[in-house]
Amino acid sequence: MMRHKKIFLIIIAAYFLFSAIFHFMRLAFDWGIVVGEEIIVPTWVSALCILFSIFIVYWIIKIRDEEEKIDVEVVEE
Repeated sequence: MMRHKKIFLIIIAAYFLFSAIFHFMRLAFDWGIVVGEEIIVPTWVSALCILFSIFIVYWIIKIRDEEEKIDVEVVEE
């Protein structure tokens, strides 16, 4: 795998992992989010964001591992 692609995937995975941690903390500590003066974001949105973020991190790790296997096979030939 090209070095810059691997670094990009690691940065994106770290971003989504941080996002999942933040949303988990929001649920655990019952933090509210107010947008503007009247719109209150429900906490179930954070639950969906946690699931989405964890799925994206899993998917990125899976892609990285598959591409490393392809690189090893090409080098061995």
